Amino acid sequence: CRFITWGFGPLFCLANSPKSDMKKGMVDEPNVTINQAYLKTMEKKVEDLKTLIEVSAIISSTLDFSDLMRLVMEKAKGVMDAEACSILLYNKENNKLEFDLALCREEAVSDTLREKVTLDMGQGIAGWVAENQAPLLIKDAKTDNRFYPEADRLTYFTTRSLMAVPLVSRSGLIGVAEILNP
Repeated sequence: CRFITWGFGPLFCLANSPKSDMKKGMVDEPNVTINQAYLKTMEKKVEDLKTLIEVSAIISSTLDFSDLMRLVMEKAKGVMDAEACSILLYNKENNKLEFDLALCREEAVSDTLREKVTLDMGQGIAGWVAENQAPLLIKDAKTDNRFYPEADRLTYFTTRSLMAVPLVSRSGLIGVAEILNP
């Protein structure tokens, strides 16, 4: 067996298999064995690409920003296997972040966030991301000093980990997208 390697280890094995009924002088056909870890990685990439194609189709099919953001965040939540996700929009008039969308188990959580929670620039993880216009990956939210626990307290949600990215256009900051407990 001759192993072909790539990156993290053996990718597949090439081995010649003799065929008793082959004519003299013909080349044996190789058997190919694929590394299971590599196969799983490729299957995940194919699924992710399918999702990107779906998102691309969604973007092409709607011009409504709210509908578009909801559909994209639903896909992101599914791909990341997350418990919740949200979008906070930047309000230039009061220099605050306001919840526009929150996708989780209960619709009431989204309403609570929209009605009761706003963040100053720099406040909480989303405020930090907006102010610095840099993404963050937080593995343990409770131990991060930027974490804003009031949102969890009001919604009875438990944020353990999160990813937050700034939403920026040519004209500046739009807001922050968060994926919670991926």
